[in-house]
Amino acid sequence: MLYQARLTPTDADNYATFPYLQLAAALPLMEQAARDALAGTLAPQTVNLPSRLWSHPTIWSYVAAGLRRGAW
Repeated sequence: MLYQARLTPTDADNYATFPYLQLAAALPLMEQAARDALAGTLAPQTVNLPSRLWSHPTIWSYVAAGLRRGAW
């Protein structure tokens, strides 16, 4: 890992705005990584946390959750 940022969504953010928040946070980090690579000062860091892949739920996940929780 080179850089990371923690996002703080607001009440105005939603499923549709999250990718834009991530992109806005990532662009300055990508620029810094490019500058460090050109300067020869990249310093990768080891992360000793379990790796997890997060993705948006499928339509079937929404249906299952709605049925399980009695939403409809």
